Amino acid sequence: MRQFFSAFFIFVGLAAGDTLTFNISGTGSGHWGAQTFTDAAFTFTFLLQDADNLRQPSCCAIVRSTPAGTSGTVSVAGFGTSSFGANGNQAVFVNPAASSVGIWHYNLSDFLTVANPAFSAWDLSTTIGPFTGTTFAYSLSLDLGPGVGLAFTSVSNVTFSARRGTRGGVPAVVSMSPGFGNSSSGVANTFQFVVSDTAGVSDLQGMNIVFSDARLNRTGDPYACWLWFQRSDNTLSAYNKGVWRTAPVGPGGSILNGNLCSVDTAAAVSATGGNNLSLSAPVTFENQPVQPDTMQAYVRAANNENVDSGYQQAGMFTVYAGPSPNFTMNVTPAFRDVALGSDATYTVTVVPKPGFNETVTFSADVGVYGPTSTFEPSSITGAGSSILTVTTHGIADNIFPPYLGGGYPVSVSGQSSSGQIGQAVDLLVEVDAPAVQVFDSPGSTLSHVYTVALRDAIADSNWATGITGFNLLFAPSLDGRRACWVFYDGTTLWLASDDSSTWTSAGPLGSIRTAQNSQCTAGGPAGSPGPRLYPHIGWQVNVPITFNPGFAAGANLLWVRAGNLAGFGSDYFWYAPITYHGVN
Repeated sequence: MRQFFSAFFIFVGLAAGDTLTFNISGTGSGHWGAQTFTDAAFTFTFLLQDADNLRQPSCCAIVRSTPAGTSGTVSVAGFGTSSFGANGNQAVFVNPAASSVGIWHYNLSDFLTVANPAFSAWDLSTTIGPFTGTTFAYSLSLDLGPGVGLAFTSVSNVTFSARRGTRGGVPAVVSMSPGFGNSSSGVANTFQFVVSDTAGVSDLQGMNIVFSDARLNRTGDPYACWLWFQRSDNTLSAYNKGVWRTAPVGPGGSILNGNLCSVDTAAAVSATGGNNLSLSAPVTFENQPVQPDTMQAYVRAANNENVDSGYQQAGMFTVYAGPSPNFTMNVTPAFRDVALGSDATYTVTVVPKPGFNETVTFSADVGVYGPTSTFEPSSITGAGSSILTVTTHGIADNIFPPYLGGGYPVSVSGQSSSGQIGQAVDLLVEVDAPAVQVFDSPGSTLSHVYTVALRDAIADSNWATGITGFNLLFAPSLDGRRACWVFYDGTTLWLASDDSSTWTSAGPLGSIRTAQNSQCTAGGPAGSPGPRLYPHIGWQVNVPITFNPGFAAGANLLWVRAGNLAGFGSDYFWYAPITYHGVN
């Protein structure tokens, strides 16, 4: 049986339908709540997650419309961005007889319309535009939340476009370049950020970038430089003391100020290629640190279904109040997860600035007694790399037994005659597989949401873990055939086929995608977009599963398994979830 569970499996994707994304932008005057605006740029973006979900409203036989309450956002210059109220009736429509499209209160009255002959033969279901035309605004406001409405008294230069695209893609962070570096305060540095989506770049909504000055002693600004790039309208927004400001990328751009940075959007460039979306932008850090201030850089990719990658550390950057060192240094990876008694290795890379040819000498300090650290070579002149090796043999000898593993900071220093650079990475030391707890929240006899909590060694700096995933197997015995067998790898939920020979993707947890076999359906929006990281815990995620009636009538047990990067993987063990009401 154990050999069966270690067999090779084929992973297959689940076909997904198409989305429709509608974009309406222009200039208008009106009011946002109690505040008025004049000649302000605005953009509406609506997303219909299933292109087959268009409606013919009862009021008007010729009209095609998205459903009432269609998901969307609106941004108005000076007010930032808002989603629509949960009980709103906003929708996008086309009236071919009037050659008009726009936003309306579903089955009731218009809000904003654009008339153009191009819409006379369009049925709302395909890509079109952008088109301009004769525009009208109407007085009944759209709901932005309790007591807050948006209405226009006039509009101009309005464009409308629609895009049909695939859905169900998995967004991911690809890279940040340079991934490390340093400069003096007030000096512009150009960074390039790249994100992707498996369904193509058209499925990407945009990306967040944040240089975080949060420190372990709880000082610093966690949102030192927090940015959002919107792909659909090619704009960049910066967060400054509770307010988001937006400017175009490229021509027409301006200086945006963050909490501790500024960005020249006129000099920024965006590009698409294949599944990738890239943004290059000059960022100037304005903080004046007493000591060199190293900020972690995180990037988040989000798609049109509001599925996101989570914030992934993509790099780091150090700001100096005075002159910065004439070289940069980077230590990778950000953490290692190893078994007690094994060695952890890191690569230390030195990149000189123009004209630098000094010798950089390395040292390291591990935040626990026992380990030793060595560099090969111990110094570098000019550019090059060194391998840092940290032993873990002596850690348990200096900690009161039993030793249960742990996470420790490794402080690495590079010293030259003209300056010093320090960087901290994480060392995770394991003695066992992750501990697992499962909680059941049954919505009915058949529908359940299982909360899976995994406890493992935690990185000292950011609560990261070496957990590689977990299995949940619902079956009468330890056999994956004719069972409900799921695996979550930290990004995607998978369901095994009836004969357990292939695995089907149910997409990221929290997405609308599901996977089915003859025993159950796994995935759906009730899932959490985990793994969620908690201090001193590890992962905590929600896995939705709906059992088929015939399978639920059987005497099924839950079998659980989890593993980590240190090479520990538990055998499958029977587990009774807390508050578990059974699947029979």
